[in-house]
Amino acid sequence: MVNYFLYRIAKFLAIILPRKISYSLASFLAQLRFYFFRKDREAVIYNIKRVVGQSSEKDIKQISKKVFINFGKYLVDFFRFSKLDEDFIKKYVKIRNLNYLDEALSQFSGVIALTAHLGNWELGGAVVAKLGYPLYVIALPHQNPKVNHFFDYQRSLCGVEVIPVGSALRRCFRILKNKKIIALLGDRDFGKNGLSLKFCTKLASIPQGAAVFSIKTKVPIIPAFFIRNLDDTFSLIFEKPILPLDSQERLKDKEKLIKEYVKIIEDYVQKYPEQWYMFQPFFKE
Repeated sequence: MVNYFLYRIAKFLAIILPRKISYSLASFLAQLRFYFFRKDREAVIYNIKRVVGQSSEKDIKQISKKVFINFGKYLVDFFRFSKLDEDFIKKYVKIRNLNYLDEALSQFSGVIALTAHLGNWELGGAVVAKLGYPLYVIALPHQNPKVNHFFDYQRSLCGVEVIPVGSALRRCFRILKNKKIIALLGDRDFGKNGLSLKFCTKLASIPQGAAVFSIKTKVPIIPAFFIRNLDDTFSLIFEKPILPLDSQERLKDKEKLIKEYVKIIEDYVQKYPEQWYMFQPFFKE
């Protein structure tokens, strides 16, 4: 319940304060969290070490602190969804390769948009929905019903519809047969059915959902990322579609698809480690 009221207060401040001031306040609080929440700090440092390789301890700590700061800004953007409009998109968002999405929707019955806990995936989805695309997101429900309703309501402000993780599979299949988009995260498995694969040379449990949906519905997977730039503008980037496979060997097809999109996610995480929001140990060690 405490988290719910904190979110409400944070949303109120994010809306009434100018964007830059909200960012400054969020950055200050994020740094306090970095220094005083040891468990979160150590988890992020643990993950970043395995992503950036031979960097110095000082650099790893600096990148890890930026993770907290950028996540604070991520929350500000999420709380300000009621202010998201065409003017904001024109001013702050540069879109790359939108034609990949348009072409896939024209050629197939639907599209799976795959992203990661990177940049600002919530704002990215909101922007796509504001551009007029029918977008559904598969999201992990929060334990507190009030908090869960708060997050779902924020998404609905921009026209994003939410499908809770692990429910309504038939609904997902129907959506993907009606020229619509389902977006989901592909870098962390929160259940026990993930596929063990190497991610940045270390084993991790990777969710299989995108590959399963692609094979069963014969629609492509489009990796998409919403990256924060240094000046607090954004880049919405669509990668080339990963086409569905149908070799009659579903297990092999599934693993091949997963390996293909994991490599793309891995490349983005290594390029933008300071925007990878993984506050729990990610790797299997």
